[in-house]
Amino acid sequence: MQSIIKPILDTNKLEIITNLKEVFDKAVEAEEDIRKKKFVNGNASLKSSKIEIEKCMFCNCRCLNSQFEQTMFSDILFEDCDFSNTDFSGCSFTRVSFLNCKLVGCNFTDAMLYQIYAKGCHARYTNFAASSLKKVKFYNTILDSANFQALHAKKFYFENCNLISANFFGTSLQQIDFSNSQIEGIVVGIEDVKGMIVNTMQAIELSKLLGIKIRE
Repeated sequence: MQSIIKPILDTNKLEIITNLKEVFDKAVEAEEDIRKKKFVNGNASLKSSKIEIEKCMFCNCRCLNSQFEQTMFSDILFEDCDFSNTDFSGCSFTRVSFLNCKLVGCNFTDAMLYQIYAKGCHARYTNFAASSLKKVKFYNTILDSANFQALHAKKFYFENCNLISANFFGTSLQQIDFSNSQIEGIVVGIEDVKGMIVNTMQAIELSKLLGIKIRE
């Protein structure tokens, strides 16, 4: 597995911001991008449209039900943040890390995700349908009932993840290793599972989902 490139940040040169809503409101009004900020302990529902957020950190921020319209995120670190029920549909993410974040119910449909690392996150019910994933890794992350339907995906990885009842219908799982993750009740089609890597118990579970009967 190729390593994921982490955000390229010089943390000593970031401007520390506590009122993130004020910064976002001004940027949206002036149609200006947001660069080289460290947002700390912010608590606000954010809105942005057609701007770029570059070389920023979000630390311990709570931004529930936010809306980002065609926003570009590049070289971003989200750490200990809560973006539950946020709309990221149609957004672009490049070299972005999510560490110990809450992303429950987030909408990433039609988004582009490249060089993404998510570790220790809670992302139940998150929707990635029809998004483009390239070099994306989920590690020790809760993704039960998430939607990965009809992905345009290349080189994405799961390690020690909870994928119970996740939907992968219409997504090729060729060479994707699920052997150390939980996949009970996932939704897949016969064509989707070709080349999928699983352990013995998972193979038995998948055979049941696909209507295959095993005689003992």
